[in-house]
Amino acid sequence: MTRKPSGSLSRPPPPLTSKTDDYPIKEIPLKILIVDDSSTMRRIIINTLSRIGYTDVVEGEHGKAGLEKLAQGGVEMIITDWNMPRWTDSNSSRRCGPRTLRSPS
Repeated sequence: MTRKPSGSLSRPPPPLTSKTDDYPIKEIPLKILIVDDSSTMRRIIINTLSRIGYTDVVEGEHGKAGLEKLAQGGVEMIITDWNMPRWTDSNSSRRCGPRTLRSPS
């Protein structure tokens, strides 16, 4: 005797990238800076963030480029590779300087 799945188990929920009335993806207003020397990793991170609603993302291909993007202002969160060109020591992150953090609402 074979049992058929019942109710909601009969079909899986749509993927996060699906924008349906049942599963809307709300954009989250947070500017994120991604700094990584691997373009593949930057793309993976950006795609993952966009699937969950973070669409205001800027990127830098190395530490110096990341600092330049940060200096332009508006960045509220940084996701960075720790070991990459032009970001040579563990104190490099201190170059970002003190920032005022805000809690997400």
